[in-house]
Amino acid sequence: MGRTLTRADIVERVWAATGMSRPRAAQCVEALLDLMKEALRREGRLLFSGLGLFDCRAKGPRRGRNPAAGEALMLPGRRVVVFRTSQKLRALLVCPGNGTGGDAPDPQAGPEGDAA
Repeated sequence: MGRTLTRADIVERVWAATGMSRPRAAQCVEALLDLMKEALRREGRLLFSGLGLFDCRAKGPRRGRNPAAGEALMLPGRRVVVFRTSQKLRALLVCPGNGTGGDAPDPQAGPEGDAA
């Protein structure tokens, strides 16, 4: 496993790919993330074709335990975000046969590995 891709890494990659200034690249990344957060807050769903679906789900109250005192208590319900990968992304991440990520074959490729 490699290192985690951070917001700063994304800004650097946008800057390198587009040639825009670093501050402008940072503004674009922030604007995109703000749009994503707002969509999840308002609609509860965000679909990125080819990437996957972010979905807000409500979880009901549950029993918990105070670790310091050991007493039982009820934890309130909450909303959580779940992510389901698209079939295209799943095909890129899972290598058939051993279940590990890596060099999965191109799902659009023909028998010789050439793109169809």
